[in-house]
Amino acid sequence: MAKRSNGKAPAKPRRGLLRRLVRLLPALLVASLVVWVGLFVAYAPELPDTDALFNDARQARVTLIAADGTVLAERGSSGTAFVQLGEVSPVLRDAVIATEDRRFYSHFGLDVRGTLRALVSNLRAGGVVAGGSTLTQQLAKNLFLTPDRSLRRKIQELILAFWLEARLSKDEILELYLNRVYLGAGAYGVEAAAQRYFGKPAARVDLAEAALLAGLLQAPSRLAPTVDLDRANRRASTVLRLMVETGKITAEEAASARAAPARLAPAGGSELAGHFVDWVLDGLTEHLGKPETDWVVRTTLDPRLQRVAEAAVADQLRDQPGIEAAVVLLDANGAIRAMVGGRAYRRDRFNRASAGHRQPGSAFKPFVY
Repeated sequence: MAKRSNGKAPAKPRRGLLRRLVRLLPALLVASLVVWVGLFVAYAPELPDTDALFNDARQARVTLIAADGTVLAERGSSGTAFVQLGEVSPVLRDAVIATEDRRFYSHFGLDVRGTLRALVSNLRAGGVVAGGSTLTQQLAKNLFLTPDRSLRRKIQELILAFWLEARLSKDEILELYLNRVYLGAGAYGVEAAAQRYFGKPAARVDLAEAALLAGLLQAPSRLAPTVDLDRANRRASTVLRLMVETGKITAEEAASARAAPARLAPAGGSELAGHFVDWVLDGLTEHLGKPETDWVVRTTLDPRLQRVAEAAVADQLRDQPGIEAAVVLLDANGAIRAMVGGRAYRRDRFNRASAGHRQPGSAFKPFVY
């Protein structure tokens, strides 16, 4: 009988278990392959038509109509909004990769290291604080219009991600991603977002602007510069740090970009209820997803009351340049008839009516109750 004191007896069971695992490895690999083939056969017919990915179709147009039938605003394009990868600023491409998927060019649709790291971070935090989805997985998600988070959908997303990686080059995947991603304020794709926020094509955005756009990917509606430019630029600072960590830029370049943060281009035209329009567009995207066809959205806003509200704000604050105001007019049914998010939408698109989160105080109660 072997003696436990010699320290060798416990090693035999471990070696035996290891040998059994090695013998089982081929069977496990075959079983995994069979499972994946079965999943693909089961779910592939339900995947979206991928031929539509390669269409340079124009961006769907969204038209907002006021309560009296007049046009409040139009968003989208009557021409093509699809841009080739070479028409996107290199610093913007680098910012997106550094922020969303730093190993994009080395994985095959699933970043195992990134997924495990995100899982550990979320477990430590007791909630979702990090995501592990690759750019390819995010592109796959954009092909599904429903917000379903079921296991069935996750399997479909992963299958489609692998299929995209097998069929397309990395640059083609990145090109499709940059043209389909939502970046807030009703803008889909980097070209529309660059025009919307900076009044320039995606090919001409500088480092600070690229960092801001890449930062929006985390939460486009909440971080949109039209909602809070300071918060958007704080997120951009994080993107610059990630770009330094991944070797995309130097620390000196990041410091220069932080010293001259991105600024919004003045809103064009004399659009009525600009803050209201931005608020509605973000709500549409949050609840309905990306429009694939032209939409006509009828709102409850009353243009006459809107002009009265805007004039009242301008008149009351005429001699107080450092003061801001917000106005929301509701009817008896709770429908919004007018909304003013600030004294000058063309200069400042932060919506204090929806995002200011300021308490009006007890003096407000008699007017409400």
